[in-house]
Amino acid sequence: MFLTANELRQLTGRVRPTAQIAWLRRYRWRLALDADGRPKVARAYYERRMVTDEEAPKSEARPDFAAISTRA
Repeated sequence: MFLTANELRQLTGRVRPTAQIAWLRRYRWRLALDADGRPKVARAYYERRMVTDEEAPKSEARPDFAAISTRA
């Protein structure tokens, strides 16, 4: 459901929760804070965000150049 404390340390390169929060906010990650003030990042969000362009599904949509008229 959420990244573990170790996974958050690996992602942010920070140990202290306040430093992790600052890093996550700097790079515009969505997060929630638990009752102890520790950051929580949803695993599904992490997985979507970490997909590289090479791994992202390619769109089958193509422009319809025939629809463009060169006549005035």
